[in-house]
Amino acid sequence: MPSSLVTVGPGMRGPALEGARPRGPDPGHLPQSWQFATLGGYAATRSAGQSSTGVGRFDDPVAGLTLATPTGVLELGKPPASAAGPDLLDLALGSEGALGIITELRLRVRPTSRTTTYEGWSFRSWAAELAGLQRLARHDLLPDVVRLSDPDETRATLLQSTGAGSRLLRASLRGRRHGQGCLLVVGWEGLPTIARARQRAATSVLRDGGAIRLGSRVGAAWVEHRFAAPYLRDRLLDAGLLVETLETAATWTALPRVYAVRRALHESLARPGRRPLVMPHLSHGYPTGASLHVTVLADRDDDLPMQRWLTAKRAVRASATRGCCSRTEPREARHSFGRFTVAQAGTGRGMPSLDPGRAGASSSITLVEDAPVRHLRFTGDIGRDVVREFRLSVRPASWPSRVDLSGVHSMDSAGLELLLHLARKQKRFGGELEVVEPPAPLRRLMEQSGLTRVSHWVIADADAPAFPSEPSPAATA
Repeated sequence: MPSSLVTVGPGMRGPALEGARPRGPDPGHLPQSWQFATLGGYAATRSAGQSSTGVGRFDDPVAGLTLATPTGVLELGKPPASAAGPDLLDLALGSEGALGIITELRLRVRPTSRTTTYEGWSFRSWAAELAGLQRLARHDLLPDVVRLSDPDETRATLLQSTGAGSRLLRASLRGRRHGQGCLLVVGWEGLPTIARARQRAATSVLRDGGAIRLGSRVGAAWVEHRFAAPYLRDRLLDAGLLVETLETAATWTALPRVYAVRRALHESLARPGRRPLVMPHLSHGYPTGASLHVTVLADRDDDLPMQRWLTAKRAVRASATRGCCSRTEPREARHSFGRFTVAQAGTGRGMPSLDPGRAGASSSITLVEDAPVRHLRFTGDIGRDVVREFRLSVRPASWPSRVDLSGVHSMDSAGLELLLHLARKQKRFGGELEVVEPPAPLRRLMEQSGLTRVSHWVIADADAPAFPSEPSPAATA
């Protein structure tokens, strides 16, 4: 592979790419959704992976792509580089399907890492941890993997660990006055001599900042569970909790002020006798700043679910604006697909709707219980806000095994993710999800993306009887 370029299909997943090159080139991209997300989804969303501090976002290794649009096919990108601009490739990357469908990718790859080293460190405070990471960035010594947890996320992480080793670690931290400290997981990849030299240099900077080394067993524990969070999120949603993630990027100067969103979430989501669990961490380090991720777990108010979250969201935006960050938005994992609009080609106006007469229809996901068969009815434009309102207003225990898509006008990645979640839920209880009358373009996307295979979906007619094995609400509670 003299040019270090590979051509891949957009539906290929991370494990399939790794299996195709056990000792070959590596794009170095590992998001939490790696086990199920597609390479086309990485490109459509400008996905950032767990090693993005070292290798960059997924758009960095994309040398070119093929984009199928309503008006024709575009071949974008001319490696190795071009001085002519602007570059349409940059416009297609991160467009989330709004401009067309990615049908092929050309990726720059690197040799597979000959060594990988992960280890844990502890700082006494969040401020000291931020300062230590900033020093690494200033001296161009940031590791390939960086995950810096605040005291609350550190406490939750340590409490989830079991066994004598975990108990000894917690006791050791308390004895060294790091009982309320902050955990830092770092990782280096590449050629052994280069990785060891980078590690030694970073170790010196971290120790000068007051950090204590916890060793490779902490790093190995993180690697073992690095893809577990999405599965845990689904179980918590099934249990009726409010689970959300917020993400923002800020400069090193602004990050301490942006961290105040934690207080805003606590105040807006607290209930008498019950406090939310708010767990911030930093990842994706850059020379001038880093990304702050905040995971939120809270009791769900079933009387006013959407209003409660919108109140919290407004409080977070106000706090983040005062902190001068670039963007703070609740975000769901959207690595598998970009934005998809059900469309008919040939009308000559962007991405046309399936039925222009329904363009103004209201959008919702409704639980229909007064029909002969309980089902969910998807209507209108199924986007992130519609999905979030459904998740917050209808308990997972009430979700039936049938969905009616006949009224769908358009659907983005959040809607597709919800369908996948519904299918996985039915599979856990020995059933299958019945998908009734999906529009033809949406059905083709479901088939081409492989969702019908991995999720065991059944494409049913509207008049077909319900599955006899449909779990009852009591059985799924």
